[in-house]
Amino acid sequence: MKTERLTDGADSDNSGSATLSNYHIKTLMLWACELKPRSWCADNFSFTAICADLLHILSQWLNQGYCPHYFITGCNLLDHCDRENQILAAEQLSAVDQNKLIDWFLYSYLPQCCQRCPTNSSRLLVDIRTCQKLQRAVSAVVEWKQNNGLFDCF
Repeated sequence: MKTERLTDGADSDNSGSATLSNYHIKTLMLWACELKPRSWCADNFSFTAICADLLHILSQWLNQGYCPHYFITGCNLLDHCDRENQILAAEQLSAVDQNKLIDWFLYSYLPQCCQRCPTNSSRLLVDIRTCQKLQRAVSAVVEWKQNNGLFDCF
């Protein structure tokens, strides 16, 4: 959500009203933690499946035009947003499934993270055609991050 715009081009004046903020995602997470049973996350160990489910909930909120503030009863976080942009974002979010999230993670997010890594770690991401190669590449990035966590932030 920090770098992806869901409705690029829909907002000609670039006012930013077409973009969901991190606060919407944080609110979604707080509500999910409160309303979903513990088994929803514990039994479904697929990070991308959980994320896809959460994005579909956000899509429903956008379709309804109502995103309930977690701390302030009766406050709608979508009051200031253009309705047309809400519907467009809802359509785009409802089309996101687990496979699209996996593709985005592998071919957009992960390579961006690896640009900060030493060449020997980032070079492993050139070929991720098998699970073993992907696991080796991600492990190298995680290991590098753990060893350099205090010196460099993602």
